[in-house]
Amino acid sequence: MIGDRSLAPQSIIVRDPERDVPRLQITNWQVASRGEGASAGGAATTGTRHVEEHLANPAKVYLAPDSATGADEGAARADVFSIGAIAYHILAGRPPVTSPLDLPDKLREGNGLLLSGAMNGVGRWLEEMVRAATAPVVRDRPRDAREFLDYLAEAEKEALPAAPTPTTNADPGTANPGDRLDGDLIVKGRLGRGGSADVLLVLREGADEEFVLKVALDEAHAERIRAEADALRRLHHQNIVRFVASLTTSGRPAILMERAGDKTLAQWIRGGDALSLDLMRRFGEHLLSAVEHLEQDGIAHRDIKPDNIGIWKVAGTGAYTLVLFDFSLSRAPIETITAGTRPYCQIAGRPGGTCTPSGTQWR
Repeated sequence: MIGDRSLAPQSIIVRDPERDVPRLQITNWQVASRGEGASAGGAATTGTRHVEEHLANPAKVYLAPDSATGADEGAARADVFSIGAIAYHILAGRPPVTSPLDLPDKLREGNGLLLSGAMNGVGRWLEEMVRAATAPVVRDRPRDAREFLDYLAEAEKEALPAAPTPTTNADPGTANPGDRLDGDLIVKGRLGRGGSADVLLVLREGADEEFVLKVALDEAHAERIRAEADALRRLHHQNIVRFVASLTTSGRPAILMERAGDKTLAQWIRGGDALSLDLMRRFGEHLLSAVEHLEQDGIAHRDIKPDNIGIWKVAGTGAYTLVLFDFSLSRAPIETITAGTRPYCQIAGRPGGTCTPSGTQWR
């Protein structure tokens, strides 16, 4: 990951401003740093110390106070601060402060920059987007630009006019938030599209509980969805996603199930937050418990990987638990050793390997 550490309007060039979507180009990289994993086999590159000495005075009001410490492990969050400060200027029509000496006090007053102090009619998500990005405590900011974009997406949705009540049911392949689906389901968001299905976050009409709806892309993939539903219907375990119902929407088979969590284990790992030894032990126990349950029921998963493991925060205790989902390969023949995702699937021709009855464990 590469951190600029000195983002400011003065270092951003607007290309093709006459177009509907101009291009932005960052020009000042003299104090940038590169963390571990920025490129294959690449070592970390330490950023320039005393960053503030390399910036003209007008640019310093967009610089995170912690940038001056020279700590490179927070470079991504320092860039998020600058993005938030620039967003404040764009939306409010003026810089956050007139002097960088006033910035620490301004941040302490609102635990970040507050747009509502500079303009009227600020939406809740827009206010929180800028405030969270410019939080004075580094760990309270979004971890990187991706998380900042999540705030922006919510702010954009909040700013949309209220959608008219749908009169016809939408196709799940093209449905948007607010659309109605067969079965009195309302789309809240799209979670993705895999090789065999569309996955949507939905609500039952008149209720607040969120569910995940997985719908076959077409008839060619219908049997895989039916097989997954059959497998989930038999499973009852706290570390395996809970089956709610089988249904048909727009003529295609679908599965309604509980959410597996707010993020996947893959997203957690990519986010850069280290797992404590206690959490690693707990997550390992959860996964092994789920696999043992599969073995007892004679059901294969065949594609266990971080992207298919959700992380759920238990209400009340705040403890994290793993939830295994996506059983779309559960009926793949045991002889098909290429089923799954490399490098997590069984490797053909590996000496000494044996496969368990469910095809889930590789020993």
